[in-house]
Amino acid sequence: MHSSIISRLAGAMALPALLLLGACDQTSNIGQSVIDENIDIVIDSAFTVSGSSVRNDKVQSRTLTQLLGDIDISGYGTVNSYFVSQFMPAANIETDDVVSIDSLKLIMRVPTGDFIGDSIAPMGLTVYELERDLPYPIYTDTPTDGFYNPAKPIGSSIYTMANFRLDSISKTESTTYREFAVPLDVELGRRLFEAYKSNPASFSDPETFTTDIFKGLAVQNSFGSGRLTRIGQSMLRMSYTRRFYSEELQRDSIQHLSGNYFGVTPEVVTNNLLTYTPANEITAMVNNGDAIVAAPAAYEVKMRFPAPEILASYRSDKADLQLINSLTMSLPVALIDNNADIQPPTYILMVLSKEKDSFFADNSLPDNIHSFYAAYNSSTQSYDFTDLRAYITELAAKESLEEADYTFTLTPVTVTMTTSGSGYYQTTVVGSVTPEVSTAAAAKFLLDKAKIIFAYSRQSLNY
Repeated sequence: MHSSIISRLAGAMALPALLLLGACDQTSNIGQSVIDENIDIVIDSAFTVSGSSVRNDKVQSRTLTQLLGDIDISGYGTVNSYFVSQFMPAANIETDDVVSIDSLKLIMRVPTGDFIGDSIAPMGLTVYELERDLPYPIYTDTPTDGFYNPAKPIGSSIYTMANFRLDSISKTESTTYREFAVPLDVELGRRLFEAYKSNPASFSDPETFTTDIFKGLAVQNSFGSGRLTRIGQSMLRMSYTRRFYSEELQRDSIQHLSGNYFGVTPEVVTNNLLTYTPANEITAMVNNGDAIVAAPAAYEVKMRFPAPEILASYRSDKADLQLINSLTMSLPVALIDNNADIQPPTYILMVLSKEKDSFFADNSLPDNIHSFYAAYNSSTQSYDFTDLRAYITELAAKESLEEADYTFTLTPVTVTMTTSGSGYYQTTVVGSVTPEVSTAAAAKFLLDKAKIIFAYSRQSLNY
């Protein structure tokens, strides 16, 4: 029945730690009647999982990373992405003695090397001002027709990753980014300045600002292909001129100033609009029943977890007392052949399929009962879920199981960590888990080679 029994112990052992599953008519005087105990630790690994791919092209985008470009990757497919975004005031605007608003630029910062494809391929982008409020929630397939006027661009540019300016984030850090500035219609800057001057309080509330003053921007890929660029930070930089009397110089003076007065923040809506067309190789594997995951907004896997078989094996053991110790699962993957070094997703979320939509809609975190996450281990080419004990323990308390209790979705996600405290008391926990919509990734799950290890203790009582 069991693949292995790794330990057998004899002698007295504290009973409250064990989970009582069978009946015992002498529980009232068990302490007096037990004269010997046999305790076994049982490991069972004779379980298999199964599943297949499903399209996942409707994803609720919850990332500040904006994906821009168009690329065709052999063996993976074609991705086209543009983005729409609201902005939030990021600083107070100087209004005293300002005589002119001179320029407004969209500043996009790209972490060095954070792109896929050809660094020198010239590509064009066009910027439009949004004329309608962005819906919420918003998805990667949300139509944006009517949200902006394609005949009225407010800025455009041609760019490569080679002609971005290279900057250091700070003099004390080696981290760098490349910054690209797109000149925008200065009339937008003047309008924003006048709105702030007349009512500064309206700039402190995201809803008022995005509804009544500035609805945001759409940034489209206008021509060219061969690259997807990950924009880590977007902001609006306004330059202006002040004329004032200098007491020090005893004469009128002029200052030319600029500042990043508006930025993309978690308080406002930003969304990558994605179109993914799978390569013939991917389509063939999916049609063949292979378990393919791909991002962004491409494929996820619906998986049957063998919970009924695990519990049947557990309950078939007629020991007097039993305790579930652990349940783990390792899911190996195979890399997808491609010409752009597309790797498996950095993180995978394993969530009960019936709860997947609410998990993302509610900004949930993995609870290690109905939802779990695992990082890709490049050394073993696997995702390792190391703590499924609470999940199987919850099912063990049910009288019967439904298919929805053991049907999971494996989907690519972005995981961000939050650190609190300092020194010895510093802790790092999961801060957010969101759908992966900001990079290309793909892998084939080898479900037939999954390793599930279920361990429990059993105790036989001799009276």
